[in-house]
Amino acid sequence: MKTIWKVVRREYMLRPILQLCFYKALAGVLVTVLWFQFLNHGVRGIGFGLTAVGLVLVCASWFSYLCLDENSYRNLLKRDSWKKPPKIKTADMIDYIETDPESFRELDKDEKHVAQFTSSLGTGLVFAIIGTIAAALF
Repeated sequence: MKTIWKVVRREYMLRPILQLCFYKALAGVLVTVLWFQFLNHGVRGIGFGLTAVGLVLVCASWFSYLCLDENSYRNLLKRDSWKKPPKIKTADMIDYIETDPESFRELDKDEKHVAQFTSSLGTGLVFAIIGTIAAALF
């Protein structure tokens, strides 16, 4: 497993991480506003909704972290899932051009999991902190 910080520090990883953060923040704000408008009965303020969305995103980052070790949430209860399968290296006859990936789709499997992990963790912590402050003030 590649270390998380070695992958995050690469130049081309910033764009996919920020794109995922933006999409998750947009979805989180949408869910929070819809919750506040239609489902808020008896809870004052919008801080509870922001904190709940933040905690859901932090839980999603934990599942992404588990996927870095090739343990998905579907395989957590199986005993054989903790053993890593052997990696088989194959060689292709294609010459690859050494260019940096430009989109999330072009990243390899570990880089995708790291991008999902960091974007979920960062966005979740921001939502949780803002929600806690909003709940305390309002």
